[in-house]
Amino acid sequence: MSNTLEIIQQLIKQIRKNIFWVALLSLIFGLINSFFAYQKAPLYKSYSKIFPLTADGGDPLSSMKAQFGMSQQSNLSKYYNVNELVSSKNISRQIVTYPTNNIKYKKLYEWVIEDYNNQQFWNSNKIKPISDSLDKIITASDLMTAATVVKVEKSDFTSIECTTGNPELSLRLNECIIQCLSDFYINSKTEKARTDLMRIGLLKDSLKGSLDYIESAQAGFVDNSKYVVKEVANLPQLKLQRLYEEIAEQYRTTAMAYQNANFKLLSESPIFQVLDKPVGPVKKLKDSWIKAFIIGFLLSFIVILLFSIRKLIFNLILKELKSS
Repeated sequence: MSNTLEIIQQLIKQIRKNIFWVALLSLIFGLINSFFAYQKAPLYKSYSKIFPLTADGGDPLSSMKAQFGMSQQSNLSKYYNVNELVSSKNISRQIVTYPTNNIKYKKLYEWVIEDYNNQQFWNSNKIKPISDSLDKIITASDLMTAATVVKVEKSDFTSIECTTGNPELSLRLNECIIQCLSDFYINSKTEKARTDLMRIGLLKDSLKGSLDYIESAQAGFVDNSKYVVKEVANLPQLKLQRLYEEIAEQYRTTAMAYQNANFKLLSESPIFQVLDKPVGPVKKLKDSWIKAFIIGFLLSFIVILLFSIRKLIFNLILKELKSS
């Protein structure tokens, strides 16, 4: 017990001896931290929310159930992972190639890189000028992904938050993310139906061209057969007529198949639903200089205090080890 009291007394004596310098240095570090927080430019966060994107094989009523807040089992419905889509190389690079609504920048990737550089306090942290467009797109897509947070809620709705140093850029990025997701979702769900429609359309156009050619050939036979024996002239014309009827039947079947494929495409085209569109005003994020001062002061006070009594603590530890 006496040993413990002696140790405590020594610590208190050492702390009292250095408390002035510890407090002074802590105050300086706290002021420096609050200065950086005050000088730091504010950030702006835009917000949007979309309905669940049902994937192939999922419950066809899952989206409707989600709209009414009905709980769902994960084994009954599967959704696209929006976070994986936004952070993927393919989609993220498509997003930053969208045009802007700012006359200063043609493409989003230029604006994203410039905005990032404006947020950096030190010049050494800024991105150096990039000449190659592909390198700009890759760099901007990484920055966009880092500035975007995708959250899946319990109701399976997905929120998208974009944080940048410019409120207009934040809104534009969020808009482009939604547009790119919509295009990807609709195209991926209708890819087979669109491919079938295109192939049937090509066959239909080919058959139509054949019919036009035979009609022209028949007209030519009639013009050239005015002074030929009728029985002889009718022979090739009858063959052409039979061929024309065969192709015409195929054309009618193909035209009906094309119409059915078009209806199928319309029926399989999903609706990309947005619950909350990204609109202003955006949320402004600014670090409190008072909070930064308190945190900086407390952390530096603890570190400097421990540093000032390090020798005493080390000697006490050695003494305890020898006595044991």
